[in-house]
Amino acid sequence: MRIARLLASLLLGFSTLASQANPPIPSPTQHVLSSSIPARLIISRDKDAPNACDVALQVDEQLNARVPLGETLELQVPAGEVGLLLQLEPTGYCAQIPLQNAQSILIQPGETRYFQLVYRNDALFLAPQVN
Repeated sequence: MRIARLLASLLLGFSTLASQANPPIPSPTQHVLSSSIPARLIISRDKDAPNACDVALQVDEQLNARVPLGETLELQVPAGEVGLLLQLEPTGYCAQIPLQNAQSILIQPGETRYFQLVYRNDALFLAPQVN
């Protein structure tokens, strides 16, 4: 009787160890959503842009930043899907130009992405840059 109990407890112990040795592997989507490692966006603006208005940048409806002509902006953002809203700064002459654009990007934890802020043909957008 004691041997049967001993064997049963050993089998239970081994099955518990085996289930812990192979934990489930999270899908890539789960990994991105649960990651606390931020990503970086580097956004530059051409000094020869056809419009001297500063561009207001809103990230995930929380962070506001300005990108003046010829400047570069570096932002830390959460990994995953990031929503961006671009609009001309609504001051002075620029307030007369009601121009805005919403974009979203998918960025991995620790990744750095480079963008050029472009204003052409009455459109304002971020174009990916190879760096």
